[in-house]
Amino acid sequence: MNSICQFATFCGLHLLGGKFISTWMMFFGGAIFCSQASSQEVMRPEWDSLIAMGKRYEMTFPDPSARLALIHSESWRVVGNRSHPHDPAEYHPGWVLGQREDQSLRVLVGLNKESLILREQREPLHREFSLTEPPLKIGGYVVDFNEGSTFVVAIQCAHRGDRERADALWDKFTKNERFSFVLSGMRDRKGKASPSILFGAILFEHLEWEIQEPGSDIASIARKMVALLKEIPSLVDDRRKTLLVAVQMTANAKPAVAGSVEAMLVEWGMKGDKDAVRDEESIPQKLIERGFEVIPELLLLQNDQRLTRMGYDTMMSQYVSTRPLGDLAHDLLSELLPDAQKLVLRNDGPDGGKFAKAWQKSQALGEKNYYLSQVWHRDEKGKFDYRDGALSVIAKKFPDQLVGLVEKFQREAMLHSECRGLASAIFRSALSTESKTELLLTLAKKGGISCRAVATRTIALINHEAAKAPALAIVRSLPKDTEDPYCGSAVGYVSHLVLAIDDDEVWQEFFRAARRAKVGLRLEWMNPFSYSYLQDRLQARRLAFLAAFLDDTTLRDDEINAKKFDGPCAAFTFPKITVRDFSAMQIASILDISPLDSPDSTWTAKRWEELRSKVKARLLKDGIQAMKL
Repeated sequence: MNSICQFATFCGLHLLGGKFISTWMMFFGGAIFCSQASSQEVMRPEWDSLIAMGKRYEMTFPDPSARLALIHSESWRVVGNRSHPHDPAEYHPGWVLGQREDQSLRVLVGLNKESLILREQREPLHREFSLTEPPLKIGGYVVDFNEGSTFVVAIQCAHRGDRERADALWDKFTKNERFSFVLSGMRDRKGKASPSILFGAILFEHLEWEIQEPGSDIASIARKMVALLKEIPSLVDDRRKTLLVAVQMTANAKPAVAGSVEAMLVEWGMKGDKDAVRDEESIPQKLIERGFEVIPELLLLQNDQRLTRMGYDTMMSQYVSTRPLGDLAHDLLSELLPDAQKLVLRNDGPDGGKFAKAWQKSQALGEKNYYLSQVWHRDEKGKFDYRDGALSVIAKKFPDQLVGLVEKFQREAMLHSECRGLASAIFRSALSTESKTELLLTLAKKGGISCRAVATRTIALINHEAAKAPALAIVRSLPKDTEDPYCGSAVGYVSHLVLAIDDDEVWQEFFRAARRAKVGLRLEWMNPFSYSYLQDRLQARRLAFLAAFLDDTTLRDDEINAKKFDGPCAAFTFPKITVRDFSAMQIASILDISPLDSPDSTWTAKRWEELRSKVKARLLKDGIQAMKL
């Protein structure tokens, strides 16, 4: 009899060859793995019992109109030791529910309803259902029956009366020889595990995911968890018991006082919004800007185990891991008491610990003096590390102090020091537009290219005309190359500045610099031209600039000066590419030409020529002429 072992919630993703590859395949954050203990005949599950169990816990069963199919998992299998642009996509059994007007596909895979968008023509979102597993090969596809979703689909088939297919899917599922950790201890001495125990583990794991779903009923989730652990006592372990306590605490909590720090923290957590703290309108930013006044309440909340709808940002978590409210308080305290960062122990007690000590120390200095002393520190190489929380408080409460900080920065900073944090604080501050512009112009006149470009780009956001002169000064001084790797380099960043300036003279000077630049730097400057944050901004200028390089046959070979191509630089998935081909690819992206047939490193010269022809025809049709000196 086949044995079934442990159930995992690995969801690691690795970027290989420009594509995310799943090493632990995802099923609502987890995967079921089984181990074949013997060659004895497989015992069939009691399908009626499992169907009834699913209904008790409000499992989703597909409508009669839904079609069983193989569904694209949005992950790929590596063939051999290195990723390839045509790595075979993985498919899993699931149900096609329908297609939306935007051509996205609505599917049900296991317990999860999803919406899939077609990205490559050669990888359909679904294929005809088959139990046959095709060979693993480049350009093909693979079918994975190993995840827990296959077991759930088998139950759904049984619910439809298709017991033969349910049995076949169960057989496929139990042939997996891999295993993981979450079902550890659930097998008996002979290595057997009950299908109902496995299904219970799947249902419990899904309830954990439901906590993070917008609008989910936490009280209902708590009741179902209690019932599951009572029905299947072997599921009870320390982790699930701890989670259940937190879920019940969350469900039974009294509403926070309106307008309080607690209420704002709960609102932020329940939105499930991982918005950056730097977002001006975000709840965390508003709390940080209040400075000292919110710290006492945050200290009291830092151990609060009520759950939010946020998960941890992790690549290797074994569990769903929903973040408690205390974690959010901890994050804000790290921003508001930055000198405690090196000393902080996670979940400090409210009556002691590093945050409490840092709070005591900061009160002795007073709010203004404390944050002025914390705006940045310098590492052993003299690099500036900005404390954004401190800068946010100063920008909001003490904006007149920004003048002195700019002067201090220019006295103490090294030539290549960044001023992004300081420029951002000036931009967000309560100062007048004139005062902001004056301070930023001061930053833009001194220091390295990185600081000057950041300051000038910030000026463009508030006073476009004032940004022209410093922008011209920067682009006229651009070098032909940089000693640093292109990705993330200060010189490479300058294209973001130019993309914020709508001025003929600035663009002409930048075009001149690009023509004389080394090929790696030239591509790096062109790289952001298709970034989505630009939307339609300066589209005609971007297209004219790129069009000027459609006949540039200069070859970029990443084996020449290889260190300069470290990281995700421009066209990093192409070992070799010409400037004209990169330009065509960028234009095609901006104009949405052949979006389901994107270029890759396997393209022949003929395919590139066809793309360039399409691009040139479209530019001619739209009346876009290549930029000229």
